[in-house]
Formats: sequence, C-alpha cells, structure tokens
Amino acid sequence: KNPSATEECSELFNWSVDNIHQTGGVPDDPRNTRDRLDYDIYARSIVKVTDGIESGNTANFSVGLLAPWGVGKSKMWRLIQKETIKKEEEDVEKEQGENRKEKKKKKRTSSVGYVAFTRCCDIINKGVFRSLLDYGKEVWNKISGNSEEKSGSDDDNEGNDEEKGGIANNQEVQPLLTSQENDMNEREIRKNETLAVIMILTLPLWGLFIFPLIYISICISKEPKNDSPSELGKRISKILAGDHVALHTYSDDEYFGPMACLKTFAILLVQMIPFTSIGNFFELFQRCFKNTKSKKPDVNKHIFVEFNAWVYDGSDVLWASLMETLWTAVEREYGTTTVRLHRASINLAREEEQEGDVPIDMKIKRRQQALYKYRASCYISPILS
Repeated sequence: KNPSATEECSELFNWSVDNIHQTGGVPDDPRNTRDRLDYDIYARSIVKVTDGIESGNTANFSVGLLAPWGVGKSKMWRLIQKETIKKEEEDVEKEQGENRKEKKKKKRTSSVGYVAFTRCCDIINKGVFRSLLDYGKEVWNKISGNSEEKSGSDDDNEGNDEEKGGIANNQEVQPLLTSQENDMNEREIRKNETLAVIMILTLPLWGLFIFPLIYISICISKEPKNDSPSELGKRISKILAGDHVALHTYSDDEYFGPMACLKTFAILLVQMIPFTSIGNFFELFQRCFKNTKSKKPDVNKHIFVEFNAWVYDGSDVLWASLMETLWTAVEREYGTTTVRLHRASINLAREEEQEGDVPIDMKIKRRQQALYKYRASCYISPILS
C-alpha cells in the first residue's frame, strides 16, 4: 500500500477527477492544443526524470500513467511525445556544437604540404647527412632517456651562469647604427635568396625522396608541434611564392656579379608559377578521398509506439503482438535490413547464454564480430566446397 495514499489525498484526487468530469473531461482530439490543466508541467517533469535515468542506466525501465477514464492520459501522452522530441532536438544541437568545436581544435593552422616544404628547407639548409645524424641522435635520446638528463644538465648550466653574476645580462646593449642594420638585413636576405635558389636546383632530391616522407609523417603524427611550419621555411616560401622583391632589383650596391644576376633570374622565373592555384587544385583533389560524412550526434533516440493491449485481452498473442508492433515501428524508422541484421547479430552473439551485466560497448563489439564471422563464412563456404 502506498503510504502517501491518505484519506486527505484520496479526497483531493477524487475532487479533481469530479471537477474534470464536470467540465466535460479532457478531449482526445489532437487538434485541441489548449492545456487548461497545465499538463505540460507534468510532461516536462516526466521527460526530465526519464532522461536522467536513460543517461546513466542501460537497463530497461517502465513509467506508467494510472488514472481513471477521461482525465487526460492521451493528452498527457501527446505532451510527453512533444517534450521528448524537443529534448532530442536540443541534445542534437548541443552535440553538433561540441563536434564543431572539436573539429576547429583539430584543424591544422597550415596545410600539410606547406609544413612539409618548410621542413625540407631546414634539411637542405643544414645538410641531408647532418639532418639525418641529428634525427638519429634525437631518436636515440628518446629511447635511452638521455633527453631528460640533458635538459637537467642544461638547467644546471643556466643556474651556474646566474651564480657567476649574470655579466652578459647586466651589460648595456649598444644600439646598432642604421647602416649596420641595413647591412645585416641585406646579408640575411642574400642568405635566404641563396637557399631559395638551392631549393630550386635540388628539387629532384627533396621533391622525390624527402618531401613525401615528411608529408606522410605529418599526416600520421598526432603531436600538435609537428603541424607548425619553421620560420626559415616561411621566409623561403615567401621568396618563391612571389611575396618578396629580389634584393638585386632595389639595392644600392654598385656591383653584384653574374651569380647574383642568375640568382635573381631564377627567383623571378619561379615566382611566375601560380603556386596558390596549384595548391587549391590539390586540396580539391584530396577531398575526393576524404570521408565527407559528418559524425552522427550520440543522443538518445526515441520511437513512439501506440499499442492497444485491451484488443488482445484474454488471448495468447498479446505478447507476440506487442513485440511485432515494436519491431515494425523500429524497422520503419531505421530500415528493414539494418534492423534484421541487428536482431541476427544478437542471436549470433548468444547474449541469452551470457551471465552477468555486460557493458553496452562490449555487447556492440561482440555483435559486430559475430556478424562479421557469419558473413565471412557465407562467402568462404561456397569457395571451399
């Protein structure tokens, strides 16, 4: 017996029912959208409670509406459906927003080809053999664990420098004259232009062997630091892409020499290549091999089924009719083939023979594996026979 079912509560409930009957009851016509009894408050409360149970539980549960005839159970049922659909739409919108934020975080700030080119510039500038030697040392330090010891020794050296008085930090920095700054800038520009010409001449070397390896390693790597281009590579790419004026064309030096003229000619010739259009073409070409399907929002999906049990009252087909009605509604929503394969996977996984509470993720994996084995046997058996 319900302890809350006191005489006072029973009288109040009976008075409410009588009041509803006196006003003509709650009509079942769906076109009647008027909610004189504020059933939407109860509907929102029920949906909120059931959604909390669904989110944290994988077991089946039931919610019943028990009330006399004519008090608005059908009205309440429609309001619950409406509120449930509204909650689904809110959850889908929220999940899609989180997916968009996640994609923005994972989106690379620079294209993979651009980053790979900047790494090639660093390798050519340092030298192929020296770069390979440094890379081998780095891998060996990671394997042997010497990197931490090295960093610790560096910190100790920094501490010793500070203990010595920090003479270098305390010295006043003498400002450079304008002529000295111009000379330093010109030397840096000449160095970068020379490296740009070397990149042009060594195109068969890094274009066929180094660039593809770096490109693949960046695509496979999951470390964010591997997606950032190098500063030297940025400057070289600007020179070759046309966002740079060759030093030979505006410098005040009286004599450059034939090598400087050839270097400027090579840079101007390469700058005529439309790298931007080529990059856009390859980006569009890569989209043909990408999966354009968006991630489905992982929210609870509800299917509403109306089943009049009183029609089968007293018969032996009540439970069978209920299950048939449920599976028909599910097939109508997700497709006959998908649903029947799902039901077959449950039987193939022999979940009825399993004991204990198995997590839903493990159930899904076992069903997929059982269905895969069945399909493989169907394909292989005719060949072997």
